[in-house]
Amino acid sequence: MPISRRTRPTRATASTSIGHSFECSSCKNSFTTRAYNSLVDGTTVCRSCFYDEHTACDRCGDNAITDNTQEYEGDTYCPNCFEYITTQNVIRSYSYRPRPEFKRTKADKPEDPSFGIELEVERKDSPKNCRAMAAMIRGDAHYFKDDGSLNEGFEMVTHPMSELHIKKHRDYFASRLELLRSNGFRSNQSSTCGIHIHISKEAFTTPHLYKFMKFFFDHQTFMLLVSQRKQSQLNQWAKLGMRNVEQIQQMADEKYGHDRYTAINLCNSATVEVRIFKGTLNERSFFKNIEFTASLFTYTKETETSNVTLQGYFDFLLHNEERYPNLTSWLTEQEDKLLAACGIFYKEDAEKEKHLAEKEAKAAARKAKREGKGGVAAESSDSGAF
Repeated sequence: MPISRRTRPTRATASTSIGHSFECSSCKNSFTTRAYNSLVDGTTVCRSCFYDEHTACDRCGDNAITDNTQEYEGDTYCPNCFEYITTQNVIRSYSYRPRPEFKRTKADKPEDPSFGIELEVERKDSPKNCRAMAAMIRGDAHYFKDDGSLNEGFEMVTHPMSELHIKKHRDYFASRLELLRSNGFRSNQSSTCGIHIHISKEAFTTPHLYKFMKFFFDHQTFMLLVSQRKQSQLNQWAKLGMRNVEQIQQMADEKYGHDRYTAINLCNSATVEVRIFKGTLNERSFFKNIEFTASLFTYTKETETSNVTLQGYFDFLLHNEERYPNLTSWLTEQEDKLLAACGIFYKEDAEKEKHLAEKEAKAAARKAKREGKGGVAAESSDSGAF
């Protein structure tokens, strides 16, 4: 191992004297001359082992075993200083903007969009403070920022990544969601937390962005259901509003907006931000939101403007259920809510008829059971009168 320029031997203590024999705690050889001994954290090692196995911490100056040191932003730290530095600096200011590190796979095409995810969380009943929690779930694909809208919380922000990369690294996210849950943090139970998903503006042509935005404003009851928020929360953080075709077209032409707190925020210089989703630490809901954004991007890209409909979107999903498993399984469970809110089923007509037939059969069985019990009760009452 090459000698580190930061490695420096410490002086022997006053009790060290020429003629004493020292055993190196590393190589176990004995040394009798003072010049070949160094004390590191109370341990006596020979000069050779010291240079080979120890490095000076750039913060405190103490010598630590090289295998135990860690690099952070170009400097080398002993375990104690590394924990201090990364815990103190792990949550950056809201204005922090690191250089994007694009995460993609070999199977990605150049035209495939990149997605960035912001997950807002709050400390609820956790014994850990926010910095300690963030330090526990840090990773190379995301970072953390303060957010003044949260009650003792922070937001986890990913670097831009492709849809395939997200799917391939599902466990990366799932493990961190589990750690947040198990350590008493929350997102779904908060009225302020949300999930915001960014798509690179470069991935949109003007017609594509127009179709994407118009879908949100044409199907507001469906968007409310997908968001899993209350209407009052959408109005506060991601209002859909009533926009006419001319306004949507102008925003698509300019790729810019003037109101950040809308369902589709175009105020960011490089991204289109989808803001509707309620915060969650549930794994399926987390990926459902990503799949919804990715699937709507693809559907509106591939479909002519006049053919973009809610039923058309459902037909697209039915042919891509393996690609969007979390979204499609969630929609299947929402059949009754979809019918009540939108007058439409997710499944095709055959599935719709089957669903209605099953509901009618169950209702008839419940009615027969009630009438049967009523008849028995009447007979009992009559026989007791004689």
